[in-house]
Amino acid sequence: MTRQVAAISAPPVLAHTFPGTAAQAAVARHWVQAAAARMAGPDAADLAELAVSELFTNALRHSRSGRPGGTITVIITCGPDGVTVHVHDQGAAGGVVPRPRDAGDEAESGRGLLIVQELSAAWGTRPGAECSDADAGRPAAGSGRCAWFACPPGNREGGRRT
Repeated sequence: MTRQVAAISAPPVLAHTFPGTAAQAAVARHWVQAAAARMAGPDAADLAELAVSELFTNALRHSRSGRPGGTITVIITCGPDGVTVHVHDQGAAGGVVPRPRDAGDEAESGRGLLIVQELSAAWGTRPGAECSDADAGRPAAGSGRCAWFACPPGNREGGRRT
């Protein structure tokens, strides 16, 4: 008697490493938006595009990734709960991991993580080596820092939530 076992497949994972330049922020946004739309629908894609813009910009400004030759790796995973996007940078001096802060009313920056918090179903930061999805983006994603967020699946037919 032959026993058949159904194969369990891992959720789809996409990874892309971008040069750490301001011009690549738009490229990363478009890449994430297109991938998230295919994986979880346009609502999730819109949220992911906005949130990744904040995290990519933070990586450029506050890590070694924004220096000449720096890189930022973006990893997207998809599952029944939607998409999760990881943004891996090359770390900051002293291994500092990003945290939300009170920017004050007059500040021109400092609200990125608060925006990510509002846009996503869940989010967090951790050392890159502790990221469970870093293997998809090796070697660049395994060190430094990881900031991630999750977006629930949206309407795949293209309608917007009201």
